[in-house]
Amino acid sequence: MTRKTLGEHIADLLVAEGVDKFFSLPEVTFGKLHDALDKQGVPLIAPHHETVAGYMAEAYSQLTGQIGVVGGSVGPGSMNLYTAIANSWEEHLPILYLGSERTLMGRNSPRQSRFQAPPNLDVVKPITKYAAIVEDASQADDIFHEAFRQMRSGTPGPVYIGLPFDMLLEEHEFRDVLPPQKYRPANFVDTFPDSELDKALALLTQAKRPLIIGGAGVRNARAQAAFSAFAEAAGCPVILSISGRGVLPHTHPQLFEHGCGPAIDIAREADVIFVVGSSIGEKLAFGGHAFAPTQKGFPNYFGAPGSQTWIHLDQDPLTIGRNRPIDLALLGDMRFALPRLTGKLQRHGKLANASQVAGMQAQRAKYYAELYETVTDSSPVHPGKMMVEVQKALPDDVIMVRDGGANSIWQMHFLNHNLSENLMSMKQGMLGTGLPYANAAALKAKEDGRRVCLITGDGAFGFFAMELETAVRYQLPVVIIVAYDAGWSLEVPYYMHVCGRTFEVDHEFIRLDEMAKTIGAHGEFCDRPEQIEPAVRRAFESGKPALVQVVIDRQVNAYQMPHTHLWTRWHADKSVYVD
Repeated sequence: MTRKTLGEHIADLLVAEGVDKFFSLPEVTFGKLHDALDKQGVPLIAPHHETVAGYMAEAYSQLTGQIGVVGGSVGPGSMNLYTAIANSWEEHLPILYLGSERTLMGRNSPRQSRFQAPPNLDVVKPITKYAAIVEDASQADDIFHEAFRQMRSGTPGPVYIGLPFDMLLEEHEFRDVLPPQKYRPANFVDTFPDSELDKALALLTQAKRPLIIGGAGVRNARAQAAFSAFAEAAGCPVILSISGRGVLPHTHPQLFEHGCGPAIDIAREADVIFVVGSSIGEKLAFGGHAFAPTQKGFPNYFGAPGSQTWIHLDQDPLTIGRNRPIDLALLGDMRFALPRLTGKLQRHGKLANASQVAGMQAQRAKYYAELYETVTDSSPVHPGKMMVEVQKALPDDVIMVRDGGANSIWQMHFLNHNLSENLMSMKQGMLGTGLPYANAAALKAKEDGRRVCLITGDGAFGFFAMELETAVRYQLPVVIIVAYDAGWSLEVPYYMHVCGRTFEVDHEFIRLDEMAKTIGAHGEFCDRPEQIEPAVRRAFESGKPALVQVVIDRQVNAYQMPHTHLWTRWHADKSVYVD
């Protein structure tokens, strides 16, 4: 037993779990916790807003495979966490949110107009896997261990622990902190019997046109290498979900883009489909499984119902078969299953359609060439042309981050690069995550010399523009490309179609490059295509956080976004946008 403050003991619990960053604003109620963590080598990473702290923890978790930890001060600070908690819930990310709380007397009093006493627990319970308040110091170990278990078991997700701030300063006798394997060993056990993997192998090896689909879960599990080895042993085509983009580089020789080019026929003609790291969600139109049999206009990118065999690998039994019927369920951790399947495939040899992939890639190259021919050399810059020119200056191992509305669509279809990672918040399309994600990614990238590039629209950038100061303060290797049309262009077509006019879609023109320089970053301004590549190169070579402002064509951005048949039907019950 050791006598220490509760704040110091909680720091010990976090360090034992492998936490190496604490994302929070500097604030007095968590001061003892900040101090105790810092003394153990866990720095406070302080953005300008608690929501941003949550987003940064999300990105950091995705790039490390560890939990992210976020703090919010009493009252408004913890309330600012709500949006981030909801996003972590939808993105299935293991984030521990620590909210500073009033005492039990202050929280439970029936009196009105209490200061900084929001009902945090009531608000966050529906959007967390576990939520509790430490009411007694002796409960701390049990509550934190349960939080750690919940975040990592089944489908990952956020948890919330409320910490009455007066308790953090109180001294108590505490037991030695347990190592993680003492309270959550089941999360690291290989549970796959050979018989189940052999069933999957039989279906794949007997298939004539097998297809592999990977999702964001592969990245969240840090299983990219295992997924790549499995795909390459199979040799068949691979499609990634929208959220899973970046699990393989865009230039991988087996990769094809969902709903575009040769992938249209690949998905429809596949006879066996192996899904890993994806719930087969709405942006995949639930694998062609409509909400109701009588539904009209439902998008189906796959074969006719009953014509394809689906294999689904997931560690959560509540995910398998939920969004569409499954023919073979593989329940367990992909980090164990994929290497074993890879070994079996290597002994068998590549799958039946592996020899056809090179021809499919020739069709894919033709698709991209024809797509790039649709852009024009104009001023303001064609959004597609901006992507083509930016791409010329990107490092091969760049970590890409995507944000924005229309800009995300252009980037999704025009960017075709040998990137190392790709981050975005796609389950809800949460705008404003881009710069927080990029900054957190850059914290990780500083360890291995990689660079981070965020491509964002100006509307999304404006959510948390002052996080550029955070990048400068921590000297983060991030280059921000802002596709700038001074407003909300994605909303224009819908407004014009429905109302015949627009409402508040225009902003004042701002020189963001000059703002960046004032903050201490490198700034570049482009309004012609030939300026973009050299500007981006200078930004990467500056050795500083950098912003490149590219003035794009509003009309083209609003009305010529590619492949509207895809993104306008992400609401698969009924399209609400204009084709």
